[in-house]
Amino acid sequence: MNLSNKLWELLEEKLSNRAFVEGASVRLV
Repeated sequence: MNLSNKLWELLEEKLSNRAFVEGASVRLV
């Protein structure tokens, strides 16, 4: 497995999770 590909995968997952959490908190406010 390519290491950089794995790192990008984790980074994208973190970004999408954060965007989801921020979107959810904005809706709650």
